Amino acid sequence: MTKQRLLLAAPRYNEGDRRVVHSLKRILSKHYDVYLLPGAWDQRLLIQLYGVDETTTGAFVGECGYLAVQDCDVVLCVFDGAHIDTGVGVAQGAAAASKRPKPCYALQTDIRRLLPTGNNPMNNGSLARAPFPTIDSVRSWARRLKKKKSKRRRVK
Repeated sequence: MTKQRLLLAAPRYNEGDRRVVHSLKRILSKHYDVYLLPGAWDQRLLIQLYGVDETTTGAFVGECGYLAVQDCDVVLCVFDGAHIDTGVGVAQGAAAASKRPKPCYALQTDIRRLLPTGNNPMNNGSLARAPFPTIDSVRSWARRLKKKKSKRRRVK
């Protein structure tokens, strides 16, 4: 049985971000083929390793991000931070606006919000459910969703 493809859209600017991404990837890989959204971190590596200019690498990383959204089955965004990362927001918007819209979910463990009323309604409005408050709640969701998919396939 082929696993569904999950795009993990998350910032990876610092060690804390990368730890969260690593934990999520480890948890979700049991149930999905997990892909990471390319971002500024990847662009920086391309510039340093290959000496390619910023404009070229930016276009390359952006195109890879859009292709990743088009190729996935489900998107999980990490909304942590004082505001939602712009790359994560672009991936979320692309998933909602694609020819074949993807179900989009979010993890938000951080209590900070952009607005006094919460997140930007554009972000929360395109989610399949309210953001998950903990990594453990993501783990439970992944298990339940996988079981639902398995049951549906057996019935058909």
